[in-house]
Amino acid sequence: LSRTRIVSADSIGNVSRLNLSDDLERMHFMDFENAPGFDYRDIDGDGNREFIFLDAQRLMVFNQDKAPVLSYTFDSPTEPAPQLFFFDTKDVRIGARCPEKGELHLINNGGADTEGFPIMGTTAFSIGKLNGDRGLPLVCGNNRKYLCAYPLR
Repeated sequence: LSRTRIVSADSIGNVSRLNLSDDLERMHFMDFENAPGFDYRDIDGDGNREFIFLDAQRLMVFNQDKAPVLSYTFDSPTEPAPQLFFFDTKDVRIGARCPEKGELHLINNGGADTEGFPIMGTTAFSIGKLNGDRGLPLVCGNNRKYLCAYPLR
């Protein structure tokens, strides 16, 4: 319980972290032009959560010391809603949508698109098992007409 926190980000990316003893910590990481999407998870398997921000053009991840650990800039505007996919404790990838181009990105821990990405898609997406096999397809909608299942390499 001593490490339990309620963590949130406001519309300009300021983070508030409240513990159960009622101690409030406020943090500012960087200036954002638009309201960023935010998540607070351990993406490198070290037992500490990272601060994950996705705004219209950038994915930025910061560690507990507020140091940047991952950065990715998109060619076109993104939907500010990061999706996290846990392949392993040390293999967490961050999904992002670029609606104008109809592209989906899957950013790895090294700050690069996963091999074979971006792929075509226009909706939020999911990665999981289908048909009981070993593969992990990415499932998404595309062009308001199609349901696509892309095999991940």
